[in-house]
Amino acid sequence: MNWISTSCGMRMKMFVFFVIILFAVAPASSQDYLLREGELAVIPGDTAKVNLLIDLGHHYCSKDNQKAIYYLQEALLLSNKLNYKHGTIFSYLWQGRVYYYKDEYDLAKTYLEKAKQLLDEHGDTEGLILYYFATASINNLRGDYISAFQNNRELVSLSKIADDKLMLSAGLHGMGSIHIRQNEPDEALPYLKESLVVKSQIDDKGGEANLFTNIGYAWELMGNYDSAIFYYNKGFEIRKNRGDIRRIASSEVYIGSLQIKMQRYDEAIAALGRASDYYIKLEEKTGLCGSNLSLALALNFAGQNLKAMNLAKESLAAAQAMKNPSLESRCYLTMAEMANHNQQYKEAYQWVLSHKKIDDSLAVANKDEILSELETKYQVERQNNKIDLLEGHNNLQQKNILILSLSIAALALILILLIILFRMKHLSLARQQKVFDQEKIIHEQEEKITQKENQLLQEQIETQNRELASKALEMLRINETISNVLNKLETLIQAHELKPEVAPHIKSIVAELEHQTQHNSWKEFDKIFKNIHTGFYQNLLQKCPGLSAAEIKIAALLKLNLSTKEIAAISYKSEEGIKSTRYRLRKKLGLGADDNLIAFLMKM
Repeated sequence: MNWISTSCGMRMKMFVFFVIILFAVAPASSQDYLLREGELAVIPGDTAKVNLLIDLGHHYCSKDNQKAIYYLQEALLLSNKLNYKHGTIFSYLWQGRVYYYKDEYDLAKTYLEKAKQLLDEHGDTEGLILYYFATASINNLRGDYISAFQNNRELVSLSKIADDKLMLSAGLHGMGSIHIRQNEPDEALPYLKESLVVKSQIDDKGGEANLFTNIGYAWELMGNYDSAIFYYNKGFEIRKNRGDIRRIASSEVYIGSLQIKMQRYDEAIAALGRASDYYIKLEEKTGLCGSNLSLALALNFAGQNLKAMNLAKESLAAAQAMKNPSLESRCYLTMAEMANHNQQYKEAYQWVLSHKKIDDSLAVANKDEILSELETKYQVERQNNKIDLLEGHNNLQQKNILILSLSIAALALILILLIILFRMKHLSLARQQKVFDQEKIIHEQEEKITQKENQLLQEQIETQNRELASKALEMLRINETISNVLNKLETLIQAHELKPEVAPHIKSIVAELEHQTQHNSWKEFDKIFKNIHTGFYQNLLQKCPGLSAAEIKIAALLKLNLSTKEIAAISYKSEEGIKSTRYRLRKKLGLGADDNLIAFLMKM
């Protein structure tokens, strides 16, 4: 068995779809997006704001997952409030893409399917193009090549209708990549070359780099390493010039894995090590797992057996945690290859069995899907035959009715009158039924509106709670800054003790600064707090009317689950003072030693 070529071949297949860019448009600079983020505070809450939030979520999709999700959820909330279907659809689509980059594929597909339901209702070609692209990427990573190829075929068809050359190229690229992953490089090359022509037409350098890389891999599969390294380097140079870290890492993996085949182990270790570092920075688990497997193989061939096996086992654990059977299978095969190279044939045999077990299960799943598809086609054809038979029967029956009507002309008038009377009665009943159905629909719509309003109210409360927590943290940072300023002013007072005309002015500034900061910060915080927790102060005073203003203030901060240190910094009091106030508060509220004060306040 050619262990090196087999393992590296599988290894490289895992990275084919990391080279496709979702939207290879010319990106705005980071400074431009910082300015656009600043616009959110002043722009009114209309559809323009929804579009800006979605654009920001798109921008941060693969750069800052948490920020992207925050903006897209804000867009979804506002879209639902405005009944803005376009915003709802694209917030779902991009959230699905964010979770794809977070390697949470089940959650990604959930959001994408929500978008698909709305897209089917509205016939939005642009949105359907994005849906099929994203779904194809997920199905590829999960090893569902049949579904992935169908997704890309739909993508190509819709892109031609919409004259979208960018996504047309992506769909062609996707179909070529699927042939590569199924070890069919000769069938992949026509798709890849056609995609490269489209990329050159729209001057998409990033897309050209991806295609050069995949074409290089096709040549590698066919054993032409010189052509492979030529195309890999062409793609790598474009990516370096663009500063695209994610794609640079992908190129490093391709080049490093090819160097393993060429027995240049030191060069391979260096390239794959750089790739792993990039994926760690990007927090991309799948990419890191794949690059680490190739790195483990290179280390093993270079004689660093223990380090290599530990790295491979870490990759296996990561693949299992991500529930990625294709990647897990590759881990087993890599470990078998390493064990075989180290003449540990028993271990190698066990790893190969584990690899084959997963591969067999994936093959069975693909066969079951093919059979299911054939069964569906058969049932559709059978149903069409039944419909044709019924139509023929109906035509014959209509002819018989016509002949019968002509034969009994004497009864025709009476029959027509009876039919008219029956139809009038039927129409009357139908109108009554329609009124009933409409009332039922209105009732259901009212229930849905009520549920949506409750959901929106809950989401608004959660948003306001985040705003309140942010305000508390802002007060903490401001107070810490002011404390530093006050300390410096105190130092300045000591330095001018011999100048009585200076010290009083500085002390006046200190006193004014302390008063203004405490008053204004707390006033703004208290206003937000009352808007969110409207009944807290009233409930607290009903429970214990004798609380002082300071104790009420500390109770409000404790409700936010702030620590003693944070409360002390916000309120300009010592930690001992805060602890003393907490003790008095517990005593006045009648709490026992086992009662949790913060939990008690949070329930009020």
